[in-house]
Amino acid sequence: MMELIIIQTLKLIGLSIPLLLLTACLSINKKKVTLDDKPYLRSDSNDIAVQQLHPLNSPITVIADVHGDFPTLQKLLQAGKLIDAQNRWIAGKRILVSVGDLVDRGPDSRQILDFFMELEKQAAKAGGAFYMALGNHEVMNIRGDLRYVSDPEFAAFKNDEPIGLRQSTYQAFIKKSKLTDSDKSRQEFQNQYPEGFFGHIKMYAPDGKYGRWLLSKQMIVNVQDKLFAHGGFSQDLIDSGKSLQELNQQFISDLSRYSQLWRELVNAGLFQFSDSKRERLNIAKRFIAGNLKSSLADDESLKLKTQQFIALADSLLFDSFGPTWYRGNMLCHEYVEENTIDNVLRHFGATQIFLGHTPDSSLTVRSRLNNKVIMLDTGMSSAYYKGNPSLVSINKAELKVLNLNDANNTSPISESARKPLNPHGFNDNEISKIFLRSKPKSSPGQDLSILTFPLKDGTIQAAFREAKPHQVKKELAAYQLDRLLELHLVPFVMEYDYQGKAGILQYLLKNSKTKHEIEIENISLKGYCKPEQSQELMQIFDWLIANTDRSNEDQLYIPANSQLWLINHAGAFRELDSDKSFFSDMPNRVSPLFIKSLNLLNRDNLNKRIGRYISKQQIEHILLRRDLLLQQSAKSK
Repeated sequence: MMELIIIQTLKLIGLSIPLLLLTACLSINKKKVTLDDKPYLRSDSNDIAVQQLHPLNSPITVIADVHGDFPTLQKLLQAGKLIDAQNRWIAGKRILVSVGDLVDRGPDSRQILDFFMELEKQAAKAGGAFYMALGNHEVMNIRGDLRYVSDPEFAAFKNDEPIGLRQSTYQAFIKKSKLTDSDKSRQEFQNQYPEGFFGHIKMYAPDGKYGRWLLSKQMIVNVQDKLFAHGGFSQDLIDSGKSLQELNQQFISDLSRYSQLWRELVNAGLFQFSDSKRERLNIAKRFIAGNLKSSLADDESLKLKTQQFIALADSLLFDSFGPTWYRGNMLCHEYVEENTIDNVLRHFGATQIFLGHTPDSSLTVRSRLNNKVIMLDTGMSSAYYKGNPSLVSINKAELKVLNLNDANNTSPISESARKPLNPHGFNDNEISKIFLRSKPKSSPGQDLSILTFPLKDGTIQAAFREAKPHQVKKELAAYQLDRLLELHLVPFVMEYDYQGKAGILQYLLKNSKTKHEIEIENISLKGYCKPEQSQELMQIFDWLIANTDRSNEDQLYIPANSQLWLINHAGAFRELDSDKSFFSDMPNRVSPLFIKSLNLLNRDNLNKRIGRYISKQQIEHILLRRDLLLQQSAKSK
């Protein structure tokens, strides 16, 4: 009868929920969930179907990345009028959303979980709700990756340790390590397995108190057409073709099953509790390949579980492009990331995205892509980040920031085109002042001199290249146009005289490699920004400035973050309007934000920024190519 009433209610508000999922949600208390059940059927008031029953016009409050700091969390929620002095829910029908990372780093993780487990009930009773998108740190704790669990966090689970497990694990430890029982051995064991370690493992198991509750949550939450996740949304997520419900089911199932198999393989003696995720995967692969000496080699049942474990370790959930880890929405260039964000919003039928996971030096709430993405990690943990505890309130179309340390900070701060905008952390004006005011030390390089400028803490370097006046002008024109278009692909460059020679001085990118070096040395580019996307921006820029001399030596990458930087533009701004081969290579995909910047180009601002470096005719050619580019982009839609 209850199922029928709720289905009718859903139809009245225009929602369609699969009957199987709804029945599972309603009958969850009738049957005890075990590890043999499908983990995505573990549920509570936070299930997809139940969420959609909540009033569609309720105000929303969002928090991020508490990281074990309960006193700061208390102050923030009290200031936001969600709880009273006794930590009781007072927000009525308001919806509170956490985008994860309640745990790790700080000492109060267990207290915070207990608090939200109780607050969730109080909110539901009052007609409100608490929803949570799991963060990478919740995922890590469930899968036994405990790198960021502090000793006080472990100690909170001391009384939960299974009797005898510490001693039996110690015996296995000294046997495998070929040690004898001694004070030194016991101290080494204690360092690997602090007091409370095994209680923590127990309580975060899929059938443990906290593991079970966390696995009832989701990786991506959708409330009022707003998406909430911890890390971000990569194109890989969309390319799966799965719905939000299917992705949540898959990820929760992958996490639960991985955690279960890991524990079974530890119990079987294949793994140790202290093995890192990489060590586990290496051991598992060696075991399957027959390259691991073990008495378990003939256990076919164990081999099957190990194969399943290897497959699960490859889940997108655990990948840097999964929803709890991805940082590209916040770090990669807006002109390429905009396509991904628009695809995400279209795929899930949403209008806005809220994320945690990635604080920056401002430690404030920030926005990107015209408020399509709101970034909430302000480093609120007083012990670890010492940031600005903040929350965001959403009431219909109004979005308001509450910053405990700055009453004037009531709106998200608009972010730069990409992060970092300048690798050294200085803006262009600051770099210019350093180069003009400081006396450098030099070391000769091939065709250039490396100049080292002193800073208060450390140094900054630049490359000086002797150049003819027309070459200097073209370098400066390319740099200024890059900034006018908000591309920020060209490192800071200025006209400079050194030892009686005229030329250019360009900021030297530390640890950068040319594309040629990357290909020859087979260097792996890391990070979240895909090189092929940056190449698209380079192609548009080079086409706009008629630069036909771009070589692999002129493309610099920082391997740690895959960011592309462009140098050497002395051959740009050519008059190629009759060159058919040049026009045949016209780029055909330009993001809406980039189109907006291109539309802002006109004779006045071009003359003002680059008129002293190139001729009026060359400026006209830029505008001509801009118009052709926009026409081509419009046709390709």
